[in-house]
Order: sequence, then C-alpha cells, then structure tokens
Amino acid sequence: MDALQTTQSLKVIEEMIEISKSKIIDDGRFFILWGVLIIIASFSQAALLLATDLTHQTNLVWMLLPVLGAPMSIWLGKQSTKHPATIVSSIYLQIWKGFGVALMFIIAISILYRISPTPFILILMAFAVYISGKILKFKPLIFGSVLFVLGAIGYKFLNHGAYQALMYGIVVLFGYVLPGYLLQLKSKKS
Repeated sequence: MDALQTTQSLKVIEEMIEISKSKIIDDGRFFILWGVLIIIASFSQAALLLATDLTHQTNLVWMLLPVLGAPMSIWLGKQSTKHPATIVSSIYLQIWKGFGVALMFIIAISILYRISPTPFILILMAFAVYISGKILKFKPLIFGSVLFVLGAIGYKFLNHGAYQALMYGIVVLFGYVLPGYLLQLKSKKS
C-alpha cells in the first residue's frame, strides 16, 4: 500500500513539474468570459436600480448568465487546445464543477431565505480562484481571491443595491478578468 501511495505521489509531482515547465491548464479564457458576463449583469442591474423604481425585478438580468455563459463555455472548451488529461488538470476541472454545483445551491438557498446570495458567492469565488491560483502558481489569481473576500466583507457596508452591484462588478473586473487576461498573456508566451 505504501509503495502505491509513493508511486502516486511521485506521479503528481512529475505532472506538476511538467505542467509548470511547458503547459498551462487554463489560458484565462473562462475567467475572461464569465468575468465579462458578470460585469455586464452587475452594471446592468446597478443602472436599472438607479434609473427605475424596480427592485427585485432587476435580479432577472442574472438569468442571462447561464443562458449565455453555458453555451459560450462549451464552445470555448471545444476551441481550446487539448492537453493530455493529468491528475492535476482533472482536479482543477473538478474544483470548477464543484463551484458550479455549490453556486446553484447558494442561489437556491438564498432565494428560499430571501437573502442576497452575493456575499456567499464572493466567498465561494474566492475559494475557487485561490485554489486555481495555487494550482497554476499564478499570483494574480491569488490576489484576486483576496479581492473577493474583501468584496464579501465590504458588501455589508454598502446600503444600496446599485452600489452593491457596482462593487461586485468592480471586484470581478480585478479578481477575474484582469487575472484571466494576464493568464492569457502568460499562456501565449509559453
């Protein structure tokens, strides 16, 4: 049993070294895609809240995220360069699948209890982005995860939904899109 665990540990280490030398699991395109969609939804909701008397109806802009994002993600996934599956890339993929499932539960529970899901989503985003940053050894993602935590804390201190939506969009810009863009630049260099 110990020999098998040692062999598996060595395989993970070898894969991580190989990835860091020549391959990048993620080229940033999904961070950019989902970040831009979230920013559009956030700023649209903020504009609606500031310009109209609508309140809860403005949450409908968020329904566009899965409608637009899921097919676009599938298309981007098919367009991406395929690297051989490794233990590390499999773990990376499972983290984001788990993120998606947890996100659905957070939204459902928030609707059930009639509370905003945003601070909880920001914490969940912080976790997934932090782990991604560690796996990819990419500090801008780790910095982005800190921004998500600060955004979740700051959310409480903003007393208007429009300002909360604006803050969410700004945090996503610097915590998702900018690191995604930098990851894309790094990917193109290697």
